[in-house]
Amino acid sequence: MKRKSKRMILSILVLILSLQTSFGFIMFADVENHWSNEYVKWDSSNLKLIDGYEDGTFRPDEKLSRMSFVIALNNLLKAKNLYDDLDAIDFKYEVNYLDIELYSDEDYHLWELSNYINEKSDTAIRFLDIFKGEYFTPEKAITRYEAALLARAVTSEPIAVNTAAYKDFSVGMPYYKEINELISNGIMTGYDGYLNLDHEITRGESVVILSRIYNNMEQISFDQLELIPIKLTNEYYNQPIFQKNTGERSPEQEKRFIDAVTSLEYISFVGYIPYNERHLYDADPLKTLWSLKQEGYENVLGLNYYLIKYDKSLKIQDVLELIQEGLIVIEGLNMVQVEGIDEFLVLAKEYTASKDVLRSAEVFFRQANDIDSMLSIGLYIAQQYEAMKDYEKLLEIYQLLYQKSDNMDIKSELLNNYTYYLLKHRGAAAAIEELNTIKRTVEAENVNAEHLRIVNLLIKLLQNQ
Repeated sequence: MKRKSKRMILSILVLILSLQTSFGFIMFADVENHWSNEYVKWDSSNLKLIDGYEDGTFRPDEKLSRMSFVIALNNLLKAKNLYDDLDAIDFKYEVNYLDIELYSDEDYHLWELSNYINEKSDTAIRFLDIFKGEYFTPEKAITRYEAALLARAVTSEPIAVNTAAYKDFSVGMPYYKEINELISNGIMTGYDGYLNLDHEITRGESVVILSRIYNNMEQISFDQLELIPIKLTNEYYNQPIFQKNTGERSPEQEKRFIDAVTSLEYISFVGYIPYNERHLYDADPLKTLWSLKQEGYENVLGLNYYLIKYDKSLKIQDVLELIQEGLIVIEGLNMVQVEGIDEFLVLAKEYTASKDVLRSAEVFFRQANDIDSMLSIGLYIAQQYEAMKDYEKLLEIYQLLYQKSDNMDIKSELLNNYTYYLLKHRGAAAAIEELNTIKRTVEAENVNAEHLRIVNLLIKLLQNQ
């Protein structure tokens, strides 16, 4: 009971700290061109499972310790509210490593995670089978094998199990079945023909695995056909509207922009900046944004968005000019990644004609090369056509989005909504015909058993209408 009481206190402290840091837009200088960039951005701007360093780096190629991975995974489970029903977990298993101080924060993370795995996992994996012996050695780098077992212990069994073909992975290995299931779920993959389970895992690899665990817990389960929210990758970033740097602006300008935006958001939420925290924020953020505009700062959409949103001294003509400038920029952004462009369009629609905003969105959508930006704008356009009751154009947009998306989770969500609108506006027969065409394509490509399962489920649901 004492452990449960302290656990509740720790949860409250975590909530308070998360509120204090939720306004920080974190960018790490050393991940911009790293293969793990998208996953690091997802984590650092959303769950913050793995912290960066005080010098502003993330160091994605450095190793991650056992304790850091355990804490990150346990915090992920908390973020998914999997500890809410405490009565469903007895917390009866004790983890008493000699090198972990009893009742310390580390002890509680080990205790919680081990009890969750032992009580809730659908596998035979047990925490003490992963980390055997009297010592946990918390600072020791965690291996891919240890991370794989922890990951499989908290995730679901795959719909279809494929036999993983790696030169160093064979049937006789301990926990072969469980690790093969993890691979079938796409949570861990190898490279150069090897799984390398004995290798120590890097910080970049860890963020990727944690992101995939999170997505596994979000899997679609169909029992009736209804619209579902599309969770785009960049919705997790929690960053200001930000055009990707094309080399025309300095890191110093980007830092000033982010500091100014962070300060504006903080003041908007809290009302003021506490005196003892003023050194962390911009004392005059609007002045900074206008200075950046005079300097020709390349991130026009970001500047204009926050000036319109927060500079209450602007006359309507000034607002319209900022919007018009932004719409012109949007129409020319075919090669540039922009996160949050749909937010600018929503703001623009409050002040200018809907047809002008929709035209700029359509121009961008038709020529966009960045998939994430195209998806966010496509969904915005689809919403506008639904409001206008132009259902043929709505269906055209969803069909294009489904065809272009390369993320299988998002592709499945798009297909669900596309099917919903087909049924509603063209009828079951037309919807089944379209789904059967899609099914033949998926079968011919033979790349994703889970997506094929969803296609078949949707067809079955349509047949029961």
